[in-house]
Amino acid sequence: MRKYKFVIDPGHGGKDRANKGHSGRYVEADGNLQFALYLRDYLNPYFHVVLTRDKDKTLSLTERGRMAKGADMFLSVHSDAYTSNSSGVTIFDSVDLKNEDIAKNIGKAVADAMGIPFRGSREKESSRHPGEDYYTVIDVAQDGGCPCVLLLERGFHSNPAEEKKLLNANIVQASAEATANAIKKYYKIQEVMSMGRIFKDIEDDRWSAPYIEAAKELDIINGNDDGTFNPAGSLTREQAAVLTVRLYEKITGRKVVK
Repeated sequence: MRKYKFVIDPGHGGKDRANKGHSGRYVEADGNLQFALYLRDYLNPYFHVVLTRDKDKTLSLTERGRMAKGADMFLSVHSDAYTSNSSGVTIFDSVDLKNEDIAKNIGKAVADAMGIPFRGSREKESSRHPGEDYYTVIDVAQDGGCPCVLLLERGFHSNPAEEKKLLNANIVQASAEATANAIKKYYKIQEVMSMGRIFKDIEDDRWSAPYIEAAKELDIINGNDDGTFNPAGSLTREQAAVLTVRLYEKITGRKVVK
């Protein structure tokens, strides 16, 4: 089973650290990175995950967007600012791609996890270049061929109450987990797992899991009747004979046991 490629872009960082919360304690560049690292850890067992940055680093919007090339999804992570009363989560989709369903699911999941309103999924068109995206990072990412490009605003750091939530590691972690769950649901990851593509007694991060999964899909191994594989169990002479013959049949295309 192919692993989808997912690019997470923690917005700002490096020389771009001016965006701060109402109290000044919250720095958007750092908050975006914290969320992105949590999200990476939740997605890693299921996706090939790439971060545009994994530390405080200066990157242009064009550089970030270009890293989406070859990815199945690109998510740029931010927090918003306007007035001290502004509130809620907003998520932006590309004007050219129309991924409203997954955008809404992610945005609502984050809002619910943070206990703040969901302002909806939106598209923002450039006034200077009609038909193009207002946000450079979205425009470059979708121009590079990424089929799903989103920009997430995780609440308003200009709002004192929401700044506190953005500074709360437990809330940040919970919202990252909620995001990962929405993404897994969109790609039907749980459905695939429950279909028996991998045995229920094998952890996703076990080194041998991809090989066992591949052997199952090739119909070389079947496992136990209860849906387990017992990966650390020893191989009997009987099982070795069956495995050898099945491999021979797969390689040669010749049916030996009828």
